[in-house]
Amino acid sequence: MTAALIGRRQESPDAVFPFEAGGRNRLLGLLPQEEFSQLAPHLREISLEQGRVLQEPGETVDYVYFPHGGMISILAVMSEGETVETMTIGREGAVGLTSGLGSQTALNRATVQLPGSAAQASAARWAELAQQSQKVRDLILQYKDVQLAQVLHAIACNALHDVEARLCRRLLEARYRVGSDTLPVTQEFLAEMLNVRRTTVTLVARMLQSAGFIHYRRGVLHIRDVMALEGAACDCYRVVRGLTDRVAPPAPIYPLSQKQAFGPDLIAAMRAAFEDILRGLQLSDRDDPLTAMIAKKIIEIAQTGERDPQRIRERVLQSMSTAP
Repeated sequence: MTAALIGRRQESPDAVFPFEAGGRNRLLGLLPQEEFSQLAPHLREISLEQGRVLQEPGETVDYVYFPHGGMISILAVMSEGETVETMTIGREGAVGLTSGLGSQTALNRATVQLPGSAAQASAARWAELAQQSQKVRDLILQYKDVQLAQVLHAIACNALHDVEARLCRRLLEARYRVGSDTLPVTQEFLAEMLNVRRTTVTLVARMLQSAGFIHYRRGVLHIRDVMALEGAACDCYRVVRGLTDRVAPPAPIYPLSQKQAFGPDLIAAMRAAFEDILRGLQLSDRDDPLTAMIAKKIIEIAQTGERDPQRIRERVLQSMSTAP
């Protein structure tokens, strides 16, 4: 990795994590009401600046990071200082999660590759919660299995698939983790991610742009045709995403909100209201028809101009209580 991507650790700000924003990270959104209520006072909202190092191999795991956006690379660090990316983590996962099972020493480096934000909790508090809750321990083990699958597929993918298919896969993974079709990436970053020369990335990116799959200019890549990109990607993306969605399923509110002309801030507010409502109603089954009804009602309220998650929540619950 380049020096530009190896940042220094920074002290966490003291801003208290807002309860209503808990649903932005999927794993936090899956915590039962009681467990989340115990964790919420100990969460802090932090910025994930590109290049920031969250943990180093051999060091004590002090914090657990639950990203709301952005993408974090997990890197194996060789004795000579060289690094190899083994997996990526976004809003579907967390860094340091296994500290809840007693793993107190980091085995790898975690570096922010695409900027965003996260909820941060002390590893000690997370471990205490996991010791008290079988549901939390089960969630950690399920996500750990997904991470192992991601590593194994990455190894096979790098050995068996061509650069074009791998680049399409990595762009789709970044889109999936960030939650946006616009990615702030450089060709240097893509080359390091694929472990190929920059000239190779330039050639493949031009081919994808000529085909109308992407548009790339000055460090910003926009995915123009998601379906075409998925068709050109290797099957590893679909397999790993399927496993991830099984453990941390996306909220119904997200695909519905993407069909409307909503900005990212409003989408975040709608997701926060959605997760808060589900916790209050103790709805953990994302396939329950009631969740889709709640998502549609939130969309309707947002279209009236309401932007506050708490007010959206109140109006949805009020409409449900008065429904025949």
